[in-house]
Amino acid sequence: MEDLLRFLENYEVSIYILLGMVGVLYLRKLFLSLQEWRASCFGLERESAQRRLSSAMTVVVLLGLLGFAEFFLVSFVSPAYPRERLLPTPTLDLLATPTPSLEPFTTQDASLLGAMATPVVSEEQGCIAGQLEWIAPLSGDEISGSVELMGTVNMADLSFYKYEFAPAGSDTWETIAAGDSTRIEENLGGEGSLWYIGDKTPGDYQLRIVAINRQNVALPACTISVRIVAPES
Repeated sequence: MEDLLRFLENYEVSIYILLGMVGVLYLRKLFLSLQEWRASCFGLERESAQRRLSSAMTVVVLLGLLGFAEFFLVSFVSPAYPRERLLPTPTLDLLATPTPSLEPFTTQDASLLGAMATPVVSEEQGCIAGQLEWIAPLSGDEISGSVELMGTVNMADLSFYKYEFAPAGSDTWETIAAGDSTRIEENLGGEGSLWYIGDKTPGDYQLRIVAINRQNVALPACTISVRIVAPES
């Protein structure tokens, strides 16, 4: 179901264009069939025109229903659908060995690494202590491998929340997972949930928590900046 919703979201405009083009074609056929039906005088001729008219009308109605279904699924079903957690294929060694926490990047580290650029550290945006905030990682942290995402989502009118990532400077966000219960300094995906980032290109990224209230209104997102680094070999 999630793959279907993601497909409908990604190709929403293309689907509307395709339905519109086919719709224009069959509206023309419907108009011509209607004219032919009105002009026909003989029984067989009129019956043939009636069949073409009914066929064109059926396709037009079907295209309308498909367009409405696309709009309904993208506008109402997809925002409220809890996304599945994106977890790696587990191995015994990975589950048995906890991921060590990494210290924030410091000036001393930068001097030791020479030409390596320091991570981008930006002020947290939209975060409210005790209501909507990241606990781990924090803004400016370096992360790698499998990461436990900790945070607080404690809203009085909460319907559900989701947490997402995007490359630094990008507006294209990808959902990691979602939930519908209050979290206070807890794992956002539930106990034992890990976010696998070993397949992500190293670099600067953004993480954000988006809370949606019962009126289906998204509140200002809590956004931080982190850096994904390649695991040590």
